[in-house]
Parts: sequence; structure tokens; C-alpha cells
Amino acid sequence: MNRNLIDIASIIILIAFLEIHFFQFTGTDYPLYGLLKLVITIQLIVPCWSVAFRVIDKVNCKAKDNVLIVNMGFNTLYSSENNKVDADFSTDNHLIANQLELEKALNEMLRISVKNKGLFTTAPLMAIKVDVNLLSEIEQKALVKVCISAGALDCIIVDSGVSESDIDRYVKNTTLSNFA
Repeated sequence: MNRNLIDIASIIILIAFLEIHFFQFTGTDYPLYGLLKLVITIQLIVPCWSVAFRVIDKVNCKAKDNVLIVNMGFNTLYSSENNKVDADFSTDNHLIANQLELEKALNEMLRISVKNKGLFTTAPLMAIKVDVNLLSEIEQKALVKVCISAGALDCIIVDSGVSESDIDRYVKNTTLSNFA
């Protein structure tokens, strides 16, 4: 589904929803209320499905010790053998340009992990693997904020060359924020 069309549809339906409530409060009869309510419900469900399908296609939902590793490469999705969660959220050469999409994907990934798989007993700690030379310090901080707002307990940015065993060692020896 075209993302722009979904955004436009969201705005149109939101306006219709507000109009319905306006007419309800003013006492005006609105004969299409039931139909519009159905359209609104469908419209709210479809974007969630589309995000879920995109994330499920890209994520290998495995976890251990409440550590979530997100691999942000440039079309370099890999599947881990070490009970980790790997994902490719690259957006060309501007990883932070699409923060909303990243946040939705992370939210959906955490929801799938917690609700369907029961992988995390608490909010996961996140380590994001990315070529740090491609991100400014401001972009790295912005990405950490996005991940925490998406439900992570704590988050760090690590270079794509750092091994998962190194991340595990740091997580066991210190809090993630101290490893930033």
C-alpha cells in the first residue's frame, strides 16, 4: 500500500470523525454516522496491518536476557543464530529522515515480541548496530530517543563491526546508558 495514500486517507477520515462528533454534540441528525464509523474502523486497522506485515517480513523475533539488537544496515539484513532480534530499517543514506516509520516498526516489533511470542518479561534493552560514520552525534541521540519512546528500557548505538558477544559482555557488566 502506498504510504502517502494511507496518510492522506488518515487525515480525511480523521476530519470525517471530528465532523461526526460535532454533529452529535449540536444535535444535528447525521444519517451516515454508522457507515462512516465502519469506514473509520477499517481505516484504523489497515495501516496497523501494513506496518505489521512489513516488520514481520524483516524481523527474526528471537531474544535472550531482554536484550534486543537491531541491525541497521544498508540492505544488509541478516538472521542471527544467537537468540537476538535483527532488523534492517535503513532509509537510503538518511537513517533518521524517517523517524516515524522507524518508531512504528519498533513499536510493532516490541508488540509482536511481547504479546505473540512472550519473549520479553520487561521492556528490552536495545543495541542498534549501524555504521556510526554515517550518523552525526545529533542523529545518534535522536535515534536513541526514538527507540526509548518506542518502548525500549534503554538504548545504545554501536558500530556495525561490534560483535553480539561484545554487546552481551557490556550489557552484563554495566547499564546500556553507561556504554553510550
